Amino acid sequence: MAEWLRRGLQILVWGFDSLRGLHQNCLLYAPLAPANATKLRVDTMIAETQRQMMVDGQIRTNEVSNPALLDALYAVPRESFVPRSAQSVAYVDREIEVGTGRFLLSPMVAAKLIQALELREGDKVLDIAGGSGYSRAIMERMGVHVTMLENVTPESSIDASGIDAVTGPLNEGVASHAPFSAILINGSVDYVSPSLLAQLG
Repeated sequence: MAEWLRRGLQILVWGFDSLRGLHQNCLLYAPLAPANATKLRVDTMIAETQRQMMVDGQIRTNEVSNPALLDALYAVPRESFVPRSAQSVAYVDREIEVGTGRFLLSPMVAAKLIQALELREGDKVLDIAGGSGYSRAIMERMGVHVTMLENVTPESSIDASGIDAVTGPLNEGVASHAPFSAILINGSVDYVSPSLLAQLG
């Protein structure tokens, strides 16, 4: 065997032995991540992928193009605003019940409503029937000051600790926080009272 070939094979074998030893040491000394931490990372990655697909497949394709709104939709975890039993379908194009008689609007509908408000950073918005607070979180991410008005309590498995809502009749608004740049009503209504419209400034 040629000397250069013999030396090349020796170096190759030594290299494999070194890598094997390094691999064994890594296996021996590397700390194991808790199973629940691993699951959390995987769940987070899945949710981020689903969120990306929601925005790209349901929202951008329906003429929602406001850059600040799209950035907020990419960033805010919708699964945090639905009951645990519905988190696996948080990004499906459908409404999700979040409390007695209260539904989280489908992603596309919510996005089109918020875009229609033509919000600018620093605006003040009255968010009526915001439920679990998803629409509020989206608008606040856009730099908007939001007052949320509700008359129901979110489903018990939703973390309501961060939901700072004014409680009261929805058709009366929140005159003490007026004037508002815009009013978002999360749902359909037959009648809008003059007193509510008077809170627009």
